Amino acid sequence: MAATTLDKARKNRDRFLALALAGAEVLLEVDERNIVVFAVGTVVNLLGRGARAVEGRPVNEIIVDTDWPVAETALARMREGRRVADIALQVAKPNGERVRINLSGHGMQELNNRLFLALSHQYERPQVTPPPSPDHMAVLPDRETFAAIARARLEEAARGGLGYTLTLLDMPELARLRQAAGPEAAQDFVTRVGDYLLQASVGGDSAGRLDANKYGVVHSEAVDPEVIKQQIAKMAAETAPKAPAMTVHSSVVTLDAQDISEEEAVQALVYTINQFSKREGAALTVRGLDKGISVELSSTVKEMSRVKTIVEKGGFDVVFQPVISLTDHAVHHFECLSRIHGEGGGSPFKLVTFAEDTGLITQLDRVILERVASLLHKNFMGDRTIRLAVNLSGRSLTDGPFIRELRAILANYPPFGPRLLFEMTESAEVKDFEQVNAIIQELRQLGHPVCLDDFGAGAAAFHYLRRLTVDFVKIDGSYILKALTDRSNIPFLKAIASLCRDLKIAMIGEMIEDKPTADLLRELGVQFGQGYYFGRPSGSPLQGAGGTKGKPVPDAFIRRDGRLYWAG
Repeated sequence: MAATTLDKARKNRDRFLALALAGAEVLLEVDERNIVVFAVGTVVNLLGRGARAVEGRPVNEIIVDTDWPVAETALARMREGRRVADIALQVAKPNGERVRINLSGHGMQELNNRLFLALSHQYERPQVTPPPSPDHMAVLPDRETFAAIARARLEEAARGGLGYTLTLLDMPELARLRQAAGPEAAQDFVTRVGDYLLQASVGGDSAGRLDANKYGVVHSEAVDPEVIKQQIAKMAAETAPKAPAMTVHSSVVTLDAQDISEEEAVQALVYTINQFSKREGAALTVRGLDKGISVELSSTVKEMSRVKTIVEKGGFDVVFQPVISLTDHAVHHFECLSRIHGEGGGSPFKLVTFAEDTGLITQLDRVILERVASLLHKNFMGDRTIRLAVNLSGRSLTDGPFIRELRAILANYPPFGPRLLFEMTESAEVKDFEQVNAIIQELRQLGHPVCLDDFGAGAAAFHYLRRLTVDFVKIDGSYILKALTDRSNIPFLKAIASLCRDLKIAMIGEMIEDKPTADLLRELGVQFGQGYYFGRPSGSPLQGAGGTKGKPVPDAFIRRDGRLYWAG
């Protein structure tokens, strides 16, 4: 090697040493046989032995056995000239202690193909705060936290060209094992499963419990999912020897985003985890995110692309459905609903649910809000009888970029005040109530009334009302549709009405389809109603009459004393 080339290589090495040590605790120089030839930094603190004890030893003696295949792949990528960053691994100290680290580095072919590895502790990891459980669910992260961990591992795999695998496990017979073995033995089994999955996972922290019977684990390609299933079945047999053998179902996702964007792969991955958590049995089988992509995940990515196209090109219409006072039939406001082009004008419920599950809901909420704000400003500011309500997902109200866009949209128009209402849907579970309530109060201080949508659907409904201060609740239509035929719903309606009355929160009953139902709700103290009885969603608040003051009003509505009334 010419002297000038060698000098240049050494300068590059020195430059890398300085950069690596600025953000790393230990730097290792490794030769072509993967032997450590030089070590510097806080070696004792991180690796449990001095620099001289590390030098001359193979790198694989430092990395724990289960993580070595991942490390070996990373080193191979470096030898190809690629820079690898923040690969999660575990190192083994001589006393048996395992330490989670991040590994970064790259190779220098001009220095005899040497590798330079920067090692540092893993300090920032997703916070695990799962709910308390009688069977030790706290051993593993919950579904949402695990989805964040899996997402980070996918991004890591993409950066380093690594082969990570997500295995989703379903144990539908866990309840039977609990009955056969007793609560204490069942708790011990769940704890052992959690410990085993963590040990088999990348970095020792990449496993989670998705629900009572379902688990997920991100591991290297060297870990065989079939072995994981066999080990869990063996633990079950040891826990309840006389019970029938436990069947463990699994689905496998290869964390490889070669043929789709990393963002799409991440969103598809989270959606896959959520769908697996909701399904019964082992219906979901995913083979990868690369050229061998399964039909299921391929359709997910395709649907994500369709939703993005709808958002970007405005491929939807806004329609309006009246909300009517049940006492004097005055129109309180119109709820703004979306109808997707080319879908026959039907409800976009499935699309909205899909958008929530994949994280695209913030984009959809934004464009609908922009459309409604523009319509209100251009077409209806001159008619004080028209007030519009727009839906916002609870997920959007916890998203920092969306909140900034929300503020910017409102600041772009003269103050709407009570002319613009917001309905918060609770279909996406809210985690940070303090943050969401702060945004709700910010909107209310600007004069915008806020409604909690679908109230009563799910066990969390009353918890929401305790944590969030709102002006209205919209009673879930499932209670109302069968109120006359199934009298068991009436006690629930009475309880909701009594609670809201004490809290001075107005109520809206949705899905009202006939006069007897409207009369019943009025008798129970519900102030407002919405449903086909009062009017189907239409292309204008005034059903095509233009909607502006002074123009003809259709027969469905009449004006009196400066107010708009339902004429039905």
